[in-house]
Order: sequence, then C-alpha cells, then structure tokens
Amino acid sequence: MKCAAVIAVVLAMACVGLAVNCYICSAVGCGEELDPSSSLVTIRYCTHGCFKTKVIAGSGSLSMTSYVRGCNQSPKSAGCSKNYNASAGIATVSGTTCFCTTDLCNAGSSVTVTPSMIYVYILCTAKFVFLALN
Repeated sequence: MKCAAVIAVVLAMACVGLAVNCYICSAVGCGEELDPSSSLVTIRYCTHGCFKTKVIAGSGSLSMTSYVRGCNQSPKSAGCSKNYNASAGIATVSGTTCFCTTDLCNAGSSVTVTPSMIYVYILCTAKFVFLALN
C-alpha cells in the first residue's frame, strides 16, 4: 500500500511538470535557430508546454519562411506534425508545428526527447503494470 502511495505522489509531481518556460516570438528575428539575446524574444511561463511553428509561403526562389514560438493553449504530446499544405494558382503555403514540454525546448531546429520525458514514460508504464497486477 505504501508503494502505491509513493508512486501516486511521484506521478502527480510528474504531471505538474508540464508547466515550463517557453520562448515567445513571432517577428522576422524569430528564425530557425533562435537568438535568445534578441530584443524580439521573451520568455513566458506556460502551463501546457511550448510550440514552434514554421510557415513557408511561395515556392522556389520566391518563397519566404517565418517562425512563431509560444505557449500551447492546451496539453499536447511532444512531437511535430504538418498542419496544412494549401495551393492557389502559383501561391503555396505549408506549415509544420512542433510541441515540447521541457524548459525553453522551442529554441532549436527540432524537438528532442529528453531523459526526463523517458523517466515519466517509465513511471507511467510501471504504475499501470502495478495496478494491473493488484
């Protein structure tokens, strides 16, 4: 019984861990690789993790790429997904959004799986195995 209580407390602490600091920017200076010292970049405490969106408008040499970083509006699983791909005549627009749940994880060019994410996964799996055996 004590073991179940300890596991419950650890899992509760892990779930609270989704609240993290995220980079916030949506200007021209918010590029693929973020410059945290830029005056266009701020840091905000976010309750549901972070995101980074890449939007490409146009095609070939006439394309323009922009980035937006911010707070998730609702809980999301870590990873990337292609949001949209639209075309109208010669104009095309496509976008990809990556979600992550560790401090300042939306800075780089990709979202990575961290050791803490693996740890939480192992704890959750152990909890469900433990409950299934009892």
